[in-house]
Amino acid sequence: MSATRGALLAIVISATAVSPSLAQASPDVAAASVDAKPLASLDLFSAGARTTGLPTGLWKGASADLAHRVLAGLGAQPVEPGLAQLARDILETAASAPDSAGADADLAGDRVLSLIRLGDLDAARAILARTPGVAGRPRLSQAA
Repeated sequence: MSATRGALLAIVISATAVSPSLAQASPDVAAASVDAKPLASLDLFSAGARTTGLPTGLWKGASADLAHRVLAGLGAQPVEPGLAQLARDILETAASAPDSAGADADLAGDRVLSLIRLGDLDAARAILARTPGVAGRPRLSQAA
């Protein structure tokens, strides 16, 4: 064994060895309690197609009504390539839905249909594959 390997092995062994004083938990640590809270349920915008680098709160403060109006027509007319890419990035991001629209299946369906109209069928499929209950929601199942 080379001297370098021997030195590295000695460092690893000494770093992982537990001293007797560390092996016993202090009374403060043993008595500490852990607070547990239920996780918030995921909304229909939580499924993303890919990592886009955009924040999960990008829809925060957005009006659900305005989002409905914009998404219903997005991609129906030709869109400049740069704007189309920006729209795809936004729509493909796993994020919280616009305010009070987390369970709005029609809005989630409009999101997926917008991706299809923008030409990103793979992203639409990826989101639908990660979204529960697609078959029971008419607008989402229309997109599927």
